[in-house]
Amino acid sequence: NMAAETIAKIPDSDVAGILTRMPGVSISQGKYLQARGLPKRYNRTMMNKAVMPTTKANEKVVPLDLFPAKVVESINVIKSYMPNLPANFSGGLAMIETKSIPDERFFNFSSTLEYNTETTFDDVLKYDGGSRDWLGYDDGERDLPSIIPSDRVVRESDLGEGGYNPLEIEEFGEAFKNNWEVSTKKAPPNQDYSFTYGDRFNKLGGIFVGRYKRKWQNRADEEQRIYSAGGGELQLDNDYKFKTSYEKAMLTGMLNLGLDLTPDHIFTLNNFYHHTGTDETRVYGGFNSDQGVPIKDARLRWQEEELFTSQIAGDHRIDDWMESEIDWRYTYSLANLDDPDMREYLYEYNPYVGKFLLADESMSAFRMFTEQDETIHDFALDWNITFYQWYGLSSKLQAGTAYLHRSRDFKSRRFRFIPRSTEGIDLSQPIEDILQPWNINPYNYELTETTRPTDTYDAGQDVKAGYLMLDLPITGKLRLGGGGRYEWSDTTVETFNLFKKDERINTKLKDEDILPAVNLTYSIT
Repeated sequence: NMAAETIAKIPDSDVAGILTRMPGVSISQGKYLQARGLPKRYNRTMMNKAVMPTTKANEKVVPLDLFPAKVVESINVIKSYMPNLPANFSGGLAMIETKSIPDERFFNFSSTLEYNTETTFDDVLKYDGGSRDWLGYDDGERDLPSIIPSDRVVRESDLGEGGYNPLEIEEFGEAFKNNWEVSTKKAPPNQDYSFTYGDRFNKLGGIFVGRYKRKWQNRADEEQRIYSAGGGELQLDNDYKFKTSYEKAMLTGMLNLGLDLTPDHIFTLNNFYHHTGTDETRVYGGFNSDQGVPIKDARLRWQEEELFTSQIAGDHRIDDWMESEIDWRYTYSLANLDDPDMREYLYEYNPYVGKFLLADESMSAFRMFTEQDETIHDFALDWNITFYQWYGLSSKLQAGTAYLHRSRDFKSRRFRFIPRSTEGIDLSQPIEDILQPWNINPYNYELTETTRPTDTYDAGQDVKAGYLMLDLPITGKLRLGGGGRYEWSDTTVETFNLFKKDERINTKLKDEDILPAVNLTYSIT
C-alpha cells in the first residue's frame, strides 16, 4: 500500500509511474500492471472499489497512465484473492482510492517541463491533423465523409445486391481527404499543468482536480527480424527498421463531494473524467522476402480514449447492531474509443526502374474507421459485524453482495483504393500526387469497401456475487482469515454483418463458481 504522503514525494506524475516503485510490481509498455511476473491479462484495476471499463478493443485492461497522481489518496496492490474481491484476477489487483474530502480549504497549482534526450528539440514525425489536436479532440478532420452510406457496403452493383454504379463510387472516393504525407517538426519539451482545490462548509465538503498534459515521444532505431527454418538453417525473411513518433494531449478532471450527516453516516459523490488524444506516425522499411525486394511503409493514426465514472456511496456505522459497519456504492462508468481514419500505404522497390512504387497490397492505400463504447453498472453492499472471541480479541464477520453489468458496442469499417489500371501514372510519386481526383475513377484507382462480416459486434456480461468472510484472531499473533464467494456469470457476444443484419453469430457462456480462500497470518512482532 502507498498513501498520499508518500506519493507526494515521488516525481512520477501518474499511477503507472508510482507502481514501478512497489516491490513485485512491474509496468508493461509504460502503462499496464504486471504483478508477480504475470502478463497484463491476469491483472485488474479498480477505482473507489468499483470495476473500471476499458478502451482497449481486445483486452480487459486499464492503462494506468490515465490516472494522475494528484487525484490519488492511496494505491493498494493486492496479490492474494479474498472473497470480498472480484474473482477475475490471479496476478494483482490495483485498488486506487481518490482524494477524500478535506478538513479545511487548500489550493495547489503545479507546472512541469520535461526534457527527453531522445525526443525534445529533435525531429518527430507528423502529418496534417485537426485544429484541436492540441486538446486531444479531433475537429472532424478525420471523420468518415458524410456521403458514405451507413447501411450499405460501398461496392459495385454487379458484385452483389444493393451495390452502386461506378459514377457513385467515384464520388465516394473523391470525398475522402487526400491527406497521407509524413513530415517532421521539432518537438518542444513535454508539459504538465495541474491544480487542486478543496474546501469544507460545515458538513459538506468537496475537492476538484484539473490537469492538462502534452507529451511527445520518439521510438527510433527499433528493429524487427523474422526468420524461418529451412534446410537445417535459419533464413532471414524480413528485416525492418522502425521509427514511431507519438504526440499525446491529456485532459483530466475530478470532482468529489461529501456529506457528513453525522460522524456515523457519511455520503459521497465521486466523479472522474479523462480524455486522451494520441497522434501516432509510424514509418518502417527493409527487406521483405514475400516480395523479394525492399519495402517502405507509413501509417498515420489518431486515437481518442475517454473514460468517465460517477459513483454515489454511503458509509454507516451502527454500534447497537454488534458494531455494524455497512458500506454501499453504485457506480456508472463509460469508456469510449474513437480511432478514425487510420491510414496506411506501402511502396515496393522495382529493380527494373530503380524506384520505389506504390504497391497493390491489402494494407496499401488503406483507411479504417473504428468506434467502441463500453458501459458498466456496478453495485455492491458490504456488512461488517464485530464480535469478540474466547480471549476477548476483536473479530469480524463480513458478508456482502455485488452485481455488475457490462455492455460493449464495437464497429469498424475498412476501405481501400484498388488500382484497376495504372498506365500513364507515375507510381513513384508521393501518394497524395497519385490519388488526385482525376486518378480516382473506375479505370485507374477505385474505392472499395473491405469491411469484414466480423467487424461489428455487441457484447454483454452480467456477474452476480455473494460472499461470506471471517477475520478471526486465534491468538495474539496468529490470525485466520477466509471464506467463500459464489459468482454467477453470464456472457454473450453477438457478431453480425453490418450490412446484412440477419447474418449473426451468437456466443453465450454461463458459469457458476464457488471460490474459497483461506489466509493464515503469523505476526512475529
